[in-house]
Amino acid sequence: MKVFVYGGAFNPPHIGHQSAILHLLVHDPLAEIWLLPTYAHAFDKKLIAFEDRVELLNLVIDDIQSHRIRICDIERHLPKPNYTYHTLTYLSTHYPEHEFCFCIGADNLTEAYRWYQFDEIINRWGLYVFGRQGHRQSYLKYQEQYRSFSKVVFGAMLPDISSSDIRDILSPSEDDSLARDIKVDSLKRMIAPSCLDKVMELYAQTQVVIFGKGKAGTAINQFLREQKQNKNLKIITWSRSDGTAFPAWCEIQQGLWLFCISDGAIQSFSEQLYLYYQNEIAQLKHKNKLPLIAHVSGVHSYDILTPWSEKGFKVFALHPLQSLRDQDSAQDLKKSYFSLTSPLDQKEEVIACLEKIIPNIRSRSMFIPSEKKGLYHLSAVIASNLTMILVAKAIELFQLSSGLSEEEARERIMPLVDASLSRIHQSPANQAFTGPAQRKDFATLNKHLYILKNCEHPQKTEILEIYQKITNLILNDEEKI
Repeated sequence: MKVFVYGGAFNPPHIGHQSAILHLLVHDPLAEIWLLPTYAHAFDKKLIAFEDRVELLNLVIDDIQSHRIRICDIERHLPKPNYTYHTLTYLSTHYPEHEFCFCIGADNLTEAYRWYQFDEIINRWGLYVFGRQGHRQSYLKYQEQYRSFSKVVFGAMLPDISSSDIRDILSPSEDDSLARDIKVDSLKRMIAPSCLDKVMELYAQTQVVIFGKGKAGTAINQFLREQKQNKNLKIITWSRSDGTAFPAWCEIQQGLWLFCISDGAIQSFSEQLYLYYQNEIAQLKHKNKLPLIAHVSGVHSYDILTPWSEKGFKVFALHPLQSLRDQDSAQDLKKSYFSLTSPLDQKEEVIACLEKIIPNIRSRSMFIPSEKKGLYHLSAVIASNLTMILVAKAIELFQLSSGLSEEEARERIMPLVDASLSRIHQSPANQAFTGPAQRKDFATLNKHLYILKNCEHPQKTEILEIYQKITNLILNDEEKI
């Protein structure tokens, strides 16, 4: 059977691609058309996810309604780097009963010199070349250039539409307050109706506005910039230290706002920001595309953002379960989980927003009920800050016993700390204890109490009390020291 292999990035597919498919169906009523989306571009051009482009192609196929069209996703499985020549060789080897012909747009011929084994592709499988309105001269030039090639066929002229034109339309405009309606009108002439909403969703730029450049703001900013989840991600940052006014409303009226402000200042900052934009908010006609607003505090719920929620804005709390110090903490965030607190009816919208900027957020997040947020934060503080102070006091006691410097004592005691914490990865924390309390060695425990009472540490009384209380958490009630 004759099979036209129509290859391309389809980034995104448009009416020009659809016209090409319809033309092939008419050109050879018995042939099949296999759509071959590029998995990774040979010339390193940016592409959205392969799965998303396949989904769009399926919508195109549903529109055409022909059993002679299928998607060939073989390039996702072939060794990388992969070239068209390798793909066609694979298809010919595994489907020897078919006669393959490769289909491309004439614009691809401008880069033929960069293709791997391009002449061999022509000799073995032949080419079916489409032209494009608006590029007729180049089409005629290549038609003349390949006139002597019997296996190169020049087909129909397609509408003057390109995927790059669509991506350009969906890139940010100077005045995005008017842009959406203009963009939709333009795209309706370029994209099949069944694909329009999905293309708008996948290719429209994702914007995050980070208010605050302290430890959290700096780390989250760097973390988001290092993600490859959304190649169209735009990040705007603002801080009082910039000495500038808040960003213009038209620059930040969509996307996600993150308040990376200290816990005690969130409410006042939120109210101040609302007052600054209240005139623009009062004039809004369409409230379905408002920015989502979140703070990153561990202790506060979303209700601290009440001024915004009362005006129809979706608000939530996003807290990275991680201790943040500076931009180097971005590496820690890549392995961290996130807590989310939002109204129940907004959970999916919150996740959908975050999926555009944080990889695997659905599996890396947990929703914390509003009334439990403080308890959640308490557990995080015990696991990080309070654990750190215990280690710090252990190092100081180690210094007293050994005469070493802080750096030397830390170097020697940290392998013990690391090994102890690593056991929690392997078994429940309350089963990972070792030491005198776990083995009920009361002689050693009492000796430790005596040493603490008589040592030279300036905080020996407080350390003694902490030692006693934590030890008693391990022992049974009747065994407490």
